Amino acid sequence: MGGRCRGLYRRLFSRRARQRVYLLRFYWSESSGIGRLARPGARRLWISLVRVLLCFKGALPLRSLRQGALPVSVQGIGRLFVCQRCDLLLLGELCCPPREYEFAGLPDAARTIVDLGANVGFAARYLCARYPDARILALEPDPESFKLAQRNVSDHPQVALRNVGVAGEPGPLELHRFPGGSWATSSFVTRQQVMDTFTAQAVTLDSIIDELGDIDLLKIDIEGAEYEVLGSCRQL
Repeated sequence: MGGRCRGLYRRLFSRRARQRVYLLRFYWSESSGIGRLARPGARRLWISLVRVLLCFKGALPLRSLRQGALPVSVQGIGRLFVCQRCDLLLLGELCCPPREYEFAGLPDAARTIVDLGANVGFAARYLCARYPDARILALEPDPESFKLAQRNVSDHPQVALRNVGVAGEPGPLELHRFPGGSWATSSFVTRQQVMDTFTAQAVTLDSIIDELGDIDLLKIDIEGAEYEVLGSCRQL
């Protein structure tokens, strides 16, 4: 977009509208291969339709419709529920090549796994499929993401899901939601527009190790607080 067109675009559309257009374009580009997550046939057609539905779902008039979850079947993992565009993008990172969680160094077996920043439960489900004999403790402080995570792990009793966060110190933790969906929740305020702020309870990594003993695999994705959590842990 040339400089003159860019200036006209900025005058015609508000910053919020431009941000929504950017997020939609980003989602549409990044989710282009999402249909390949399902087996060919009706399931692949449905997941492609869900990709389109999520573009418009957020504009529905009723809150119950906007927050309603849609089921999708993913090869190798099974049925999962998605609610927002970012949920499909997370599935793509997890299951589409180069498959973000499949890297050299992962253990062949694991008995105790901790998932810090469980979001809507996709990583926990992936870890269930990869390590069927492991017990998994998954922590997610955002109550909205936690509700969807409950649905996604409900048939997997080896997953213990808790609606708490993790921080350098135990106690109340102020978190902020930013535009972009459930993966945009952080304890840090950035230059982005804060959509919502809420308080969750936090535990420390030391307290988790005290409870579980040795951890074979630690997955941590907590939007910038990793340094604080790892740096304050005395038992690593």
